[in-house]
Amino acid sequence: MAQGRVAREASSRSGAPSRVGGFSLIEMAVVVVILGLLLGGLLAPLAAQQDAQKTAETRRLLEEVREGLLGFAAVQGRLPCPDRLADGDGLEDPRVEGADPPEDGCAGGEYGGWVPWVTLGVSPRDAWGRRLRYRVTRELTRRVGDPSAAACVTPVPAVAPRNPCVLELGDPGDISVHGRDLATRAERLVARELAAVVLSLGPNGLGGVDAAGAPLSAPPAGAEDELRNLDLDATFVARDRSAPTPGCRDSAAAAPPCEFDDLLLWVSPHVLYNRLVTAGRLP
Repeated sequence: MAQGRVAREASSRSGAPSRVGGFSLIEMAVVVVILGLLLGGLLAPLAAQQDAQKTAETRRLLEEVREGLLGFAAVQGRLPCPDRLADGDGLEDPRVEGADPPEDGCAGGEYGGWVPWVTLGVSPRDAWGRRLRYRVTRELTRRVGDPSAAACVTPVPAVAPRNPCVLELGDPGDISVHGRDLATRAERLVARELAAVVLSLGPNGLGGVDAAGAPLSAPPAGAEDELRNLDLDATFVARDRSAPTPGCRDSAAAAPPCEFDDLLLWVSPHVLYNRLVTAGRLP
C-alpha cells in the first residue's frame, strides 16, 4: 500500500493534466467553446426571427394609422395635421384662425411631424418603441367647403377656378417617394402626388426619439437616404435594407451603401377621394 501511495504522489507531481470532478481543465475548456458555438448559432436565428416579427408588427401599425387617417378624413372632410415635433402631445396642430395664412391648413405651416396618435386613436410608436413620423399634403388639410377659405381663390386663365385653400375632388398630393438601385445607386421614382406618408425609422431608430422621448443619434453624413426621410420636406426614400458599413455613402457607387431600415406607408389621393365620396364629403 505504501508503494501505491508513493506512485499516486509521484503522478500528481508529474506534468499530467489536473482533473476537476472527473474532467481535465482542457476538456472543460473544449466543452465551454462548443457550448459557446452552439449558443451563438441559436441566438443568430432567434434575433433574425425577432426582427422579422417586429417588422411585421410595425407594418401592421402603419396600416392602422393609414386607416385612421382615412377614417378621420371621412368624418372631417380633410386629412389631419401632424403633431408638431416641438409639441409631441399626440394631438394634431391645425391652423389657428387669425394667426395662420388662409392657404395654410396646419399651425405654423408645418406639414411634417409626428403621427397625431391621440387624435386618431392609434399607437404612437412602432414595435421598437420609436415615435412614428407623418407628412401630409398642405391642400388636403383644409376641409371641404371651409367657410374661412371662401375668398382664397387663385384664378387661372382658361381653367376652371379652383380654391387652393380647400380640399376639392382631383386635388393632387405634393409628396413623392423615390427608390435606389443599390448596385448602380441610380434613383427611381416609386410614387408621386401622394396625399400623405407615415414613416417608421426602423430598428436603428436613427434621427428619432425613444419611448421616453429622448433623441437618438442621427444617421451618418453619408446616409443620404435616411437623412432625406428626416428633413421634413415632401420627398421620401423607400428602398431595400442595408447593414451599417464604415465609409458608406448612399449616392456613390464607389462606396458601400449606408444602413437603411426605414419603413414607409403612404396614402393615395385616389383612395382618399373614394372615401370622401363614399362618406358624402365630395360630390
